Amino acid sequence: MQINPQNFILGGAAGAAFATVICHLIAVIIEFKVLKKQLNLKLDKTKFILKPIIATIIMAVVSNYTYIFLIAKLGEKLALVLTLFVAVIIFLIAIFVLKIFSKEEIYMLPFGRKIYEKHFNSKKINFIG
Repeated sequence: MQINPQNFILGGAAGAAFATVICHLIAVIIEFKVLKKQLNLKLDKTKFILKPIIATIIMAVVSNYTYIFLIAKLGEKLALVLTLFVAVIIFLIAIFVLKIFSKEEIYMLPFGRKIYEKHFNSKKINFIG
């Protein structure tokens, strides 16, 4: 059964994407409430909610301008692939600049100790809180 996108404000793919985001947002809110109640878990809202949202906004803005710049020069498909690559790099940089992960959390990653010692221990810049 086809749905006419003109009958909905956000019909078609945009409506499906929006509905998915809302669904996941509701699921995350429920999960946080259950964790807080069952485990008496106290989560730092700045670290787990605000900073990731800021990193996502930074990534989205840079990605949008990168795509607009590249699409005129390289075509749609190549611009999309390069924009995705840039988005990943920008998001990782934002995560480190905003100090979302602590030293101990980086150590828990695969090769985390090597990553930390190579990129953060030898430099005077303190990206990790």
